[in-house]
Amino acid sequence: MAAERRYKVAHVRVVLDRVEKLGRMAATLGHWVWFVDAMRAIEDRLQSDPESWGDPQFDYPSARLRNFQAYHEQFVVNYAIHLDQPVVFVRSIELMSGSPLFGQD
Repeated sequence: MAAERRYKVAHVRVVLDRVEKLGRMAATLGHWVWFVDAMRAIEDRLQSDPESWGDPQFDYPSARLRNFQAYHEQFVVNYAIHLDQPVVFVRSIELMSGSPLFGQD
C-alpha cells in the first residue's frame, strides 16, 4: 500500500493568536471538548487532503499558491496550498454565525 501524502501545515501568527483566543472562550463557556475536537479535525484535513476538502477560490500565480475555503462544524477556514510542494498555509479560521462562540469576542 502506498504511503498517504501528508502536508506540512503552517499557521501565520495572527491565526495562532485567534485560535488561542477562541480556545480560551470555548473553555470559559463550557465548549472546550467541542472546540478541541473541531481543531483536531481541521488540522487532520489540512494535513491529509486539503485539495479535496476545500473549494478553490483563486490563485497567486507568482507565489505558486492556490487559495481554498473550507468549512468544518461552525468554522470557516481559508488556506493556500503550494502548487509544487506539500505545504499548506492557514490564512484564517473564523466562526460561522451558528457557532456557540459566535459574538462572544
